[in-house]
Amino acid sequence: MCQEFQYPKQGRLKPQWKIKFEVVGNYRNFVLMKQMGHPLIGFIPVVGLNPGTFKSEGTFGKDTTLRILRNIFVNSGYGIEILNLYNFIEPDPKKLKLIGNDKRNDNNPIEHRLKQYYPNSKVIVICGAPIDDYAKNRFCEITEIIGKDNIIGMSNKTHEFYYHVMYLQRSKKLQEFKQKISSELNNNQNKS
Repeated sequence: MCQEFQYPKQGRLKPQWKIKFEVVGNYRNFVLMKQMGHPLIGFIPVVGLNPGTFKSEGTFGKDTTLRILRNIFVNSGYGIEILNLYNFIEPDPKKLKLIGNDKRNDNNPIEHRLKQYYPNSKVIVICGAPIDDYAKNRFCEITEIIGKDNIIGMSNKTHEFYYHVMYLQRSKKLQEFKQKISSELNNNQNKS
């Protein structure tokens, strides 16, 4: 079921964001975040591994990944759509790894939603290191849809995966990532 709300609730606090999301049981299918009162250029998809703590309006402010993404995109003109390789809500990667592959995904709309952006859109990838072979395979499937040239991310030295924004924040590389996103999106917009 799709739900919408404004964050933060107090209208005097800025910036304000319009949040739209879909949660079905223990599965979060997508999150759309758009800054209010700012002209919208368009939406950019962001692909992560799995949903963290956010599953209702009451838990939104506790989700660190979504907070970091809002900080990256504030005043950029872009809204973001967060999609995940798995749609099962589990913030602990160790626990997620113990969950069967068949339970990690349930009617995950990531492929369908990414195809709406194809072929000209850039896609930000923040999956982190794959937790197992199933994650590697899911990432390969999604990369085929996106196309390697359309990925924006900070890859490891061997280009096997793209760092998560929480890792980039801890390693003091978040500003570099934000500049990379801005540069890539500006280049892409100039080509259009």
